[in-house]
Amino acid sequence: MCDALKKSGILKDPSSPAFANTIFIPGPKAFQKAGIQLSGSSSSSLSQQQLSELVQYHVVPGVHAFPDGFQAGASYATMLPGASLKIEYDG
Repeated sequence: MCDALKKSGILKDPSSPAFANTIFIPGPKAFQKAGIQLSGSSSSSLSQQQLSELVQYHVVPGVHAFPDGFQAGASYATMLPGASLKIEYDG
């Protein structure tokens, strides 16, 4: 997913203190289940548009703290227009 973040061009510098977003990174099984190949230097199973949308879907802008900045069961808008993530965790 780190390569996808870089290649998407969406996130310029996620390590910057000014980066006030949370990035949710799915595990390898989630990508396998979706039929997405992101391993190594290749993201060949996705077009640039799809890669950009994948990254945007996994970034929640304006919240820079997990889990304290989120409420379990709540939905949060992502960078992908019209998309949201529902937060579910045991903590």
